[in-house]
Amino acid sequence: MYANAVLITSVADNQYNNNYALSITNYALTKMDKSYFTVKAENRQFEEALAFIEEVQRLHFDDNKKHILKKVQIAGTNGKGSTAAMLSSILMCAGYRTGLYTSPSLVCVNERIRINGEMIADDDLCAYIPEIAKAQENIGRQFGGFERITAASMLYYLDKNVDIAVMETGLGGRYDTVSAVDELILSCITAIGMDHMIMLGDTLDKIAWEKCGIMRQGIPTVAHMQAPLADDMIKKCAAENDSHLIRTGDVHIISAEDADSGQRMSVEYKGEKYSFTIPLSGEYQRENAVSAMLCALSLRDMGFDLTKTAIEQGISQAVWDGRLQNVRVQGCRSEIVLDGAHNPHAMKAVADYITAKYPDELFVVLFSMMADKDIDGVLHELSRFAKAAVCVSITPRSEKPEALAGKVRAHGLEAFPCESVDEGLKKADELAEGRKVFALGSLYLVGEVLKMRNS
Repeated sequence: MYANAVLITSVADNQYNNNYALSITNYALTKMDKSYFTVKAENRQFEEALAFIEEVQRLHFDDNKKHILKKVQIAGTNGKGSTAAMLSSILMCAGYRTGLYTSPSLVCVNERIRINGEMIADDDLCAYIPEIAKAQENIGRQFGGFERITAASMLYYLDKNVDIAVMETGLGGRYDTVSAVDELILSCITAIGMDHMIMLGDTLDKIAWEKCGIMRQGIPTVAHMQAPLADDMIKKCAAENDSHLIRTGDVHIISAEDADSGQRMSVEYKGEKYSFTIPLSGEYQRENAVSAMLCALSLRDMGFDLTKTAIEQGISQAVWDGRLQNVRVQGCRSEIVLDGAHNPHAMKAVADYITAKYPDELFVVLFSMMADKDIDGVLHELSRFAKAAVCVSITPRSEKPEALAGKVRAHGLEAFPCESVDEGLKKADELAEGRKVFALGSLYLVGEVLKMRNS
């Protein structure tokens, strides 16, 4: 019997013990633990994820019917969350009951499952654990936290009768559990870069092929403009799936400029003009906004009542933490700018923004990265605007502060390893002498700083 689902964590840390999983027979739980949805997954085939999703639904509804969740699925290396947040906001402005599923969480796991902007409550989330555990036992396979919370999101959206769910892919697309949730009505592929190469491939076309795995026969796809290798693969996969390809490059940008609240943008598409404020900084957010707009127009073609006003207001009212976000932390003189840029493609976008906005300044960076990431590639971009990095570790997967500091120094920057985020933030604030501090390299770092921000 599970006395408390936190017991799963110790099992999961050892790649799961299937014998333990198969021994589960009692679900009379008095208190569930949300760590059930955060443990690491093993590698597995898409067919297993599909069987898991189907079994969870069968157990939950117990009526032998196929319950359909209308889904827009978004894949890509960078920009998935921002695009999903803007599209979700458009749908909400139009009056649709909208589910938003994203990953990872920054402060708490509940963030990943939202309806009309409201996070799932602890009781609602944990209520799905017995059925999810039973489905694993029936299949004879233990799944990870991502698979489990994806299943919980599906059940929650179906239970709450959402009109549509905007769902961000976790990793890749071809074998991702989000791809197993029916029914896809639109796919979207954002910017593709070099990340997760061990699992997705070591070239852009291989990675793009994995991302294109979200496509389904006859279902349209909105796609960012890409580097040639990735672009060619998207076109090839769209043709193979008879998927009508809608390109962000077909949108004419009339004007785009920075504004106090983010940036203002006017565009034209098929003879219609749209003007909106993007409440997120960084030139790369312009293409994310265009992508969200094109997704909305594609849904409109399918019969969704999405007016020009709803599209413009939805983009302008979108909320998405951790992307060039300015926060204040008690006890720090410096304003902290947060961004989860954790691969060279994302850090280049951050570097382009900072060097354009502050061409003659160098900054102190609070820095953390997962050990399996392209740290040198990220540091190559970071060195364009940084003079020093305070290095911290967030999770067991993080590069250790001393080792990270050594890599920072190899790129010509000063480095200061610290034992905790709190210590690191104090050190960065001291070094910055009241100027901005950028907290970069990991969404886990962003989450830790958000927990410390002034309310």
